[in-house]
Amino acid sequence: RRCCCRNGYSHCGACMILFVAIDDCPSRYDEFVRKLDRYQHDFLLCYEGRRLMPMLAEWWRLNEQIIILLDHDMPGLDGRQWASVLTEVAPYPVIITSTTGVPGAIATMEQTLKEANVPVYVCGADHFDCESEWIAWANQQYEPEYVND
Repeated sequence: RRCCCRNGYSHCGACMILFVAIDDCPSRYDEFVRKLDRYQHDFLLCYEGRRLMPMLAEWWRLNEQIIILLDHDMPGLDGRQWASVLTEVAPYPVIITSTTGVPGAIATMEQTLKEANVPVYVCGADHFDCESEWIAWANQQYEPEYVND
């Protein structure tokens, strides 16, 4: 048997996922980054959307395995605007990590993503072991399918 991941690449072990956090609060992800080391996944924190959008589009073209961690309340583009952009540029699975913000903003983000058939999981960064929940959900999105040679 060989691993035949949904994105077309073959892997001999667990699939590596790149978690891209679009957030203005880097300390929120300290524990998450420590946990990712155990799972051999990568992490990128983005503050500057203009730089990230072309990278996401290119990674989408290359079928990279990416999970977006999306906050709402940020300078520049907020989470609702990012949700719209992501559905057009690179509709990767999204975990909404917001814990506060404009009333109804998280629901709007979730609705925008779901209407574009983007997998979305709402799991705020404010409860115990949310990081493990994020990793488990991400692994489900890119779970390998096995085929016989």
